[in-house]
This record gives sequence, structure tokens and C-alpha cells, in this order.
Amino acid sequence: MAKNLFLRDAKGRNHFLLTVAQDKKTDLKALQERLACSRLSFASARRLEQYLKLIPGSVSPFGVINNAEKNVRVIIDADLIDMPIVGVHPNDNSATIWLTGESLLAFLRAWVKDVIVMEF
Repeated sequence: MAKNLFLRDAKGRNHFLLTVAQDKKTDLKALQERLACSRLSFASARRLEQYLKLIPGSVSPFGVINNAEKNVRVIIDADLIDMPIVGVHPNDNSATIWLTGESLLAFLRAWVKDVIVMEF
């Protein structure tokens, strides 16, 4: 399974959708340094609705299809790409879609200008 976090920088100008393996810890301070941005924190429910048309608990990489402005940066855990099967919610936390890590990356690249692949 994948864990998905919707983040924003301190000024709320930059938004990030982070998808990592469920068992990995995510150090937001280290991530902020790697991205060279201001302090990262979880985005509010209002921002989640505004940018990805999702509600809390339903954050999913498939939310990028709702981001018409393409102003959310997507970061994916490099380890997920090599997984033979990854589970993600289909923009609703009552179901799970299973696909290869490579298929997930291909989907994201089809919808997002620049997908950041990063080791965690």
C-alpha cells in the first residue's frame, strides 16, 4: 500500500502530493531541504478540496486528474516504482486499486508536467 500526503509550503504558494510506501516515515524537514522550499506542513481540508477535489482521508495520486491548473507538484518514492504491485485509493478511501509501480508512475507522468522521483 502507498501512503499519500498533501502538503504545502509555509506561504501556501506551493503544494505537493507525496506518495511513499506505507511503512516509510516521512521527515518533512528533510523533504523541505531537498526541495529547497520553506517549511512544509499538511495542507488544510479546504486546500485539499480546492486543488485536488478530495476530502481528508481520501488523498490519492489519482487526485491529480482533478488539478486542472497543474499547480500541484507530485513526488513519488523511488522504491514504489520497482514494486510489482502497489495499492492506492481511487480518490475514495472505501476501495483500493492495485497496479504496478511502473504503471502508477506512467499514470502520473501522463497528468503532471514534472513528477519528482525521490529516495526516502
